[in-house]
Amino acid sequence: MAVLVDGLLAVWWQRPHLRRASATALLAVTIVTLLGAATAMLPLAAWPWDPDQTLGHYLAHAL
Repeated sequence: MAVLVDGLLAVWWQRPHLRRASATALLAVTIVTLLGAATAMLPLAAWPWDPDQTLGHYLAHAL
């Protein structure tokens, strides 16, 4: 994923005529990443977290 973002940033920076397309692609990658992160935080039985992810766990990441 980082290689994709780095490539899109390079295109955005070096090719002004492709700036709109690369910015749109970066926005799409950002949305997919945020949705994936939000989904991973849900306490679903499908996620094999051991131990369970608790509020304290997430607060430790926030700090």
